[in-house]
Amino acid sequence: MHTHDVSRSSAFTRSSAQDVTATLKPFLVYKRNGLNLQFDFVSGTDFKKDKALTKFAFETSKKTLESKYDESGFGWDDFERKSEMCDQCARFIFVREAGKDSHTTPLGFVQYVTNIPLFMSRNGICV
Repeated sequence: MHTHDVSRSSAFTRSSAQDVTATLKPFLVYKRNGLNLQFDFVSGTDFKKDKALTKFAFETSKKTLESKYDESGFGWDDFERKSEMCDQCARFIFVREAGKDSHTTPLGFVQYVTNIPLFMSRNGICV
């Protein structure tokens, strides 16, 4: 029986911190209706290195989602949510006022995860 070694496939050897927005730079700025915003990609690996960003995202997530988790019957767990957010497969796009440095408090964020088993190597590296 032949097994496919996904860790050798070029699709699976890319960095887990690959910036999926790299080719979309012109679309990562919003300048309308008096707003001047920029959108920044952050990998899970880089996210957990930035304590201020981690704190902002966790507190925002808890404030907006805790009651939804509780109402669903799954319940909210601080430790579990922090673990999900700091997973190497987590990806974020943060929105900030344009022209501000990357250390200013974001206005908001979206998180997504790329841990679909098909896209995992034997070493757990996400693409």
